[in-house]
Amino acid sequence: MVSVEGQPDFSMESISYVARKALKNLIAQGKAPIPSVYEAAFINIAEREGMGGLVEFIYSTTGRRFSPEKIADEVAAVITEVKSDLGEYGERLEEHNSSLHEEQKQLEEASSIDDGIAAVEAVSGIISSILYANELMRASLENAYAKLHSREAQLQSLKNQTRLDPLTGSLNRRALRHDIELELARAKRYNRPFALVMADLDHFKEINDRFGHLVGDDVLKGFVMLVRSQIRQTDGLYRYGGEEFVILFRETELKTAGFVAERIRQTVESNVIKKKNEPGVQFSITASFGVTAVREEDGGPDAIISRADKALMAAKAAGRNRVVVEP
Repeated sequence: MVSVEGQPDFSMESISYVARKALKNLIAQGKAPIPSVYEAAFINIAEREGMGGLVEFIYSTTGRRFSPEKIADEVAAVITEVKSDLGEYGERLEEHNSSLHEEQKQLEEASSIDDGIAAVEAVSGIISSILYANELMRASLENAYAKLHSREAQLQSLKNQTRLDPLTGSLNRRALRHDIELELARAKRYNRPFALVMADLDHFKEINDRFGHLVGDDVLKGFVMLVRSQIRQTDGLYRYGGEEFVILFRETELKTAGFVAERIRQTVESNVIKKKNEPGVQFSITASFGVTAVREEDGGPDAIISRADKALMAAKAAGRNRVVVEP
């Protein structure tokens, strides 16, 4: 294991805001705030408010990260449960319809009764039976409604999981492309800036070769923690592949992104990493960074990612452990 200084800091005000808004939305939608439903609502609000870092932190600290295979199994299980629920509901509906048909026949028979009192009693009994059948159906519908909301919450939770890297808890490559597309749309519509930073851990293979892949994994997790301690809740941190990461700075100009990237570089360089159970073994790492910002001609994620990658390659070619901001 690796000890890393620096923890992500989320204000109580922002967490309280998300919590209140999630509860308010559930009440407005008539949904019961049971744990699974409330959790999905909380994470949805956090993502919509641009607090991707908070979502990452929740999953990384609770250990609730799944592999793609696990997510597929969970989705299949939810689909099976929904099918079962629908089958049960269909049976109840058939029973209800059958009951109503029977009551209709009894009403027709009652209409032929000559004795007025007997006819009233017969109709009254039939009405009571109908009301009872309707009450059973209402309870069945409420139960089905609650189950479907629970399944919806499960699927939303799984959807959130598909955006995360299972090792580090950062967002993944798929989430990066999706989020860049959203930011590009905002940039074009509202003329709002955003910047992208691509980072690569220098000589990471040597760490794996020297200390083993478990330590290498811990180094990646530690790097994520360090970066989170230096960026805002509204920024996004993504594992692009291997030891490469991307930071999405929303509402940020190129110069500011370069400044923050340099601050992160210095933080990473000055951090001392110690092997668990081996206090005498310690080392440090460095990272290289390429910085770019959105341009008017950018038509999709590939253009801005490519520029950030070229800037990163320039930083590595210049000797690593540095930040290169595109001209």
